[in-house]
Parts: sequence; C-alpha cells; structure tokens
Amino acid sequence: MNSERCVPSSETNIFKMSLADISNKFTEITLTEIIKKAGGTKYTSYKFGEPFKKGDSYLSKVFRISVYGLNENNGKIVEVQLIVKAMPENMTRRKIFRSADFFRNEIKFYTCIIPAWEQFQKRRSPQRPFNQYPNCYASYCDGENDFIALEDVNILGYSSPKRQEYNSMEECMLIMRTLGRFHGVSLAFKALEPEKFEECCMCLEVSPTERETYFAQKYRSWYKDFSKLACVVAQDAIKQTYPAKLSVVSHGDCWTPNFLTRWSPEGKPEATVMIDFQLARFASLALDISFFIYSCTSQILRESHYETLLRTYYESASEMINDLGADPDKVLAWSELLKEMQSMGRFGCGMGIESLPMSMLEDDEVKDLDEITGDATLSDVWDIKPFTCARKRQRLADIFKHAIDLVSQSSVKLEEFTAVLTKISLLPSTVQFRKHSLMILLTRIRFVSRKNCLAHELLAIILKRTFHGSKWMRSWPRMQSAVGIGQIAPYLPHDSRQSFWLSKRFTSPILAALSIIQKSFAVQTH
Repeated sequence: MNSERCVPSSETNIFKMSLADISNKFTEITLTEIIKKAGGTKYTSYKFGEPFKKGDSYLSKVFRISVYGLNENNGKIVEVQLIVKAMPENMTRRKIFRSADFFRNEIKFYTCIIPAWEQFQKRRSPQRPFNQYPNCYASYCDGENDFIALEDVNILGYSSPKRQEYNSMEECMLIMRTLGRFHGVSLAFKALEPEKFEECCMCLEVSPTERETYFAQKYRSWYKDFSKLACVVAQDAIKQTYPAKLSVVSHGDCWTPNFLTRWSPEGKPEATVMIDFQLARFASLALDISFFIYSCTSQILRESHYETLLRTYYESASEMINDLGADPDKVLAWSELLKEMQSMGRFGCGMGIESLPMSMLEDDEVKDLDEITGDATLSDVWDIKPFTCARKRQRLADIFKHAIDLVSQSSVKLEEFTAVLTKISLLPSTVQFRKHSLMILLTRIRFVSRKNCLAHELLAIILKRTFHGSKWMRSWPRMQSAVGIGQIAPYLPHDSRQSFWLSKRFTSPILAALSIIQKSFAVQTH
C-alpha cells in the first residue's frame, strides 16, 4: 500500500477550517517545518480536530490539528498532533486581553527560557531532568499574526479536571511536586550559573527596566477598573521580584486548568504537565504556590494539610536542586520558604478574587468573547455577578479566612468572622441592612480581641456599608461606643487612622477583605 494513502487528505476535513483561520503566517511551509522537527522529511496533509468551547481561552483562539508527513528515507508515516494558539480575530478582544503582549511572553518562554533550561540540564546531567511541559513545534510573533504550535499532550493521556471543582489531596500533592521541580530548575540555575541565568531571564522583560507582564504601571489604564477586585493585594506582591533570593521563573497563572493530569488505570493521578505560560515572569516562588493553594483547594484541605503541601513542594524542589548539583540547604532553606510564604502569601488571596469567580462560572454563563464590540473594557467583559449559590460564596469567603489565619499572630478563632463575611459577600452595594440585623452581626463577633485590628476594620466597613451620608454620621458615635472601635487606632497603619473611617472607597465586602489582608501584613511587618 502506498504510504501516503494511509493519511487523510486535507480536503476531507469534517470541520470547515483552513490554515488561514489560524493565522496568515501559519502555512504549509510551517507544516513542513513541523514534520521535519518530528523526524520526517515531507509534509503530506493536515486535519482539524474538534473545536474548543467558549471560555476555554480568553487570550487566544485555540485549534486542534493533526499534521501528517513521511520520512522518505525509511517510508514511515509521521503524525504530529498539535494544539495551536493564535491571535483572536476580534480586534476589541485582542485589545482588552492584551493578546499581543501575552503571546510574545509565552513565545519567549518557549524560544528562550526552555532552550536555556535544556542546555543547563544537559551540562548538569540530572538523573531526572525537568521536562513536564509540551514541546513547541513552531511559533510566529509580530503582534498581528502571532501563533504558537504545541504538542497535544491529551494523546498521552493528560487531561484537565473540571475547573469548577476542588483538587483532591492526591492531585494537590502531585501538582506541588511538579511545581517544586519547576522552580527547582531556576533556583539551581541561579546558584550555579548566575550570569547565564540572568541572561536567560532577560527575555521575559517587558522593557529594559520592567519585568512585570501583568500589573506593570504602563498597563494601568488596562487593569485599573477590574483591579478593584485584585490589584490592592496582587500588585503589591508582584512588585517584590528581582533580585530576591527566592525569585524564580514563575508560571504566573497557577490554577487547575494549567496542570494537565494523567491518571492510572486505578484512577490515581500519576503525572502532570504544565501548560499556558503567557504570564511567566521573574518573581517570588511564593506567588505560584499561594495562587494554586488559594484558588484550587478547599478550606478543609488548607486547614488540615497546608504544611503538608508546603513540605511536599519543598522536598520536590530540594531533590531537583540536588539532582542538578547545587546545595538545597543553601539554595532553599525550609525556614526561608516559610518566611517567603508569610510575606508573599496574600498574592494568592488577591488573585483568587480574579480566578475563582471566573472558574466557578457554568458553561452557559461564559460570554462569547468574539461578540465584544466597540470600546468595551476589561471590567465589561469580566463582569462578575453576585453568586446566588451559597456554596460558591462560601468558597470565596474561605480564601480570606485562611489568609488571615496564616498571617495573624493571634490565636483567636475567626469562624464567626468568616461567617459574617460570607453573609454579606457579593451582595449588591445598594442593599441596606436593617439596624437590628447589623447589631446582631456585631454581637456575634464581639468575642474577637480588641487588639485584633482585622476584625475591627471589618466592623467599621459593615457600619459604613449600612449607614451612608447623614445616617452614617448620626449613627457613628453610638456604634463606636457599642463595639469599642476607638480603641484600635494604635494598631492601624498611621496613614489610615484618620482617613479610613470616612473614606468611601470600600463599596463591597470583597474589597474590604482585600484591604484587611493588606493592612494585616503592614501591621505584622512594621
């Protein structure tokens, strides 16, 4: 049989798409290059796979495609199954999600970072090199026709769990081990070959003086409205990057869909690969860890196994560092990891505000991004509505509880504190609590120590939310007397003691909680 007849013809595609639907620069020349990278000599045909559903990607349009060719030297058929990400056709969507910036960053990750890592590992000859990412077969970057063609690891048995669900403990342990190995390469590279590592990281810079790819000052107009939900915490954390000792090439978007898992016949998670490096940056390793823990685990798991997860990460990173020839005790001490998590852990809470509401959307709640028109903004597209499901509200509120518990030196229990937050979380700002209901809430959390500024700040916010304008001013003295809020001034950051109470910045409990967490760190560290 003629070998070429064993592969489908491009004309028989059941999905009516062409190469130009991907990009004007994705041509048969590209397919020939892909076949040659896979060990063939001649491209013969291609076939599109089933399209992705809306909501699977915001920054790009995504295609499945199989490319077929021959090795004319031995007559063998070559087949390459790919996931190809390309720029959205909708120009407003491109602008809103800064597709060009993030495409450039991911392409640089695959064309600069990965080759440098591979060469470093080749020089160090580890027994278990890190390679838990898809191979890149082709890419193009000009800001208009960008694409990146990656190995489709689904055919190797890897799949993404449903984004609305929590990760199990077994999955979390596997992901923490993978993340430890991922960061371990950077830590060993930086310790053993610092100049080459610095040169490698330079490719992720947005400009010669700015490495931040997401909350950089130059993009403030892009994120300023939406960032009311997240940047109070996240931007502050991201700024603390190079040259911190525990800074690494971080993934930047460590939530469940970006860890594809392979399962054993017994239903156990046995391997994982990392995907989607658009937000890769040089930053504290704690950012990836905290983002994953807060966005993808349940409150029960965090309370019971937080240290176990950190230990799993630490041991995996140490093994990778040792395998590459560096001293893990000098490169990543356990005590330093704990300090890093305490000082940077709020990042995960901040990013949880962004990722969790989006991850909990049902398929029929996801907007069709290609219908975006006109002068829409990021906050128009990521229009987060109040949750009607109590379970979803609880999941979001739980993030704050653990973050506050983590940084607070007080032994006070915060279950009721969280219950209050849950009760008012995500209610429209026009909702007014009746006074007697408010007093019931205040009574329930008066058990909190008067030195616990976190709880008292929340009390003040509840009061402000309930009494606006003249009502607020008339009610303030009685409320202040009732809960003793005046006693907490010494425990607040100085610049907030006067302005905090009368400002109208905080229009929702979520923003309030972000401020609480931010201020708690300020109190702990000053």
